[in-house]
Amino acid sequence: MIIQAFWLRHGWMTNDTTQILINSMNLSVLSCYIAAYAYYQPKRKFLIGQLISALLIIKCAFLYVDSHDSEHMESAMGTIAAGAQILGLGGRVYEIRRAIKMGTTEYIPAVMQFAVAALMAQWFIFGIVTGNKFIVIANIAGLTTSAVTLNLYFRYPPLTWTVPIFNIPPKNAKKQE
Repeated sequence: MIIQAFWLRHGWMTNDTTQILINSMNLSVLSCYIAAYAYYQPKRKFLIGQLISALLIIKCAFLYVDSHDSEHMESAMGTIAAGAQILGLGGRVYEIRRAIKMGTTEYIPAVMQFAVAALMAQWFIFGIVTGNKFIVIANIAGLTTSAVTLNLYFRYPPLTWTVPIFNIPPKNAKKQE
């Protein structure tokens, strides 16, 4: 939610209708997801605390951007949006470390990795085509983590399932004689 809010504001500031449309739709869908989650969540105080924290982070970032002169506001917002997206890769870095420690990619869903890599590649190309260095930089970082993760499937195959597209058999597959 935080990253999407940052990219939405950057889109508004740069008059980028693609960013505005995509991030508005994403935030709308995410709001529906949060509402459904809140409905079924028995302990809503944690969710409320997380939402308040997220809104405070967004508000502080927007105040920081607004403190810049008009000439540098777009750049400040782009830097914050790209930086937040790069920080958001922390979970993927954790999964990479975990797979190396465990010696298997059993718990890293391959289909999701392929989808994220394709999405990052599309945004990278979009950033190049539109000349938006912030989108390019953020997605170079994402593509790098995607490349590392996808390479892990070769070095540390899953234990029980075949990696799609690469057709890497499971580590515990029985050898046919």
